[in-house]
Amino acid sequence: MRTVWTRMLIRKGKSDMIDTRRYSPLIEQLGKLIQDSGRCKNDIAEGAGVSNGTLSAWFYRHNPSLQNFESVLTELGYTLRIEKWKR
Repeated sequence: MRTVWTRMLIRKGKSDMIDTRRYSPLIEQLGKLIQDSGRCKNDIAEGAGVSNGTLSAWFYRHNPSLQNFESVLTELGYTLRIEKWKR
């Protein structure tokens, strides 16, 4: 049974079911950016200089290195920034 934690990502025109309980909110946001880009994960991974398998693994079992994460964000036209939390 799937829960509300389940997200959909598009890969080569096919849907992959992703269980968001297995990864951080940053990876969840990255998944949304990939989906919203309208590009396939393979093209994004190639443009970022990471393998498609590496990119896919972030959503299932492995955490990305900061360098690879930033490369994918850059390929999508985004940057990672640290901000002081405002209370």
